[in-house]
Amino acid sequence: MGENRTRRGAAAFAHFGVLTIMNLSSLHALVADENRSAAELVRSILGNAGVRRITIAPIDAFAQFQEHPIGLLIVDQSLGQDEQAIPLVRRVRNDPASPNVYVPILMLTGQPDVRRVIAARDAGVSEFLVKPFSAASLLKRVEALIQQPRAFVRSSSYFGPDRRRRADPSYRGPERRGGK
Repeated sequence: MGENRTRRGAAAFAHFGVLTIMNLSSLHALVADENRSAAELVRSILGNAGVRRITIAPIDAFAQFQEHPIGLLIVDQSLGQDEQAIPLVRRVRNDPASPNVYVPILMLTGQPDVRRVIAARDAGVSEFLVKPFSAASLLKRVEALIQQPRAFVRSSSYFGPDRRRRADPSYRGPERRGGK
């Protein structure tokens, strides 16, 4: 039965228009979203793509993150009444009790204003996806997170994925990162 499920998952992933057929059966995803309908939509899309273990944590996401071997964290930017998404991302990236500071983090938002995007990027989010989204766009982001992970950067004020999307070969200014 497991082999059949894996093939179905791979076929579903290809069906959504993602170029690479991936086996996601061993991935454990954590969805941190208080909106149950939105969280169930993400669970359904991931489940149809072959992800077998999906935990939804509307409130205690960091506790769930510590309890399970999470390979992908999907968090809604409006998590909690006090918008706890950014503090959650910072905690995952910087807390000594974090079991995996390198976990890919996909942030979902219905309000893609520049201030929010910069705050998410500066907290250590790996990728960003604007609502409403299609199954294909969600799976393309998941594919990018798994197949093309960005290098991590540590400085006195930041730890997380390299925020630069591409190298600029014509850049001639000072290198602000030590060791390069």
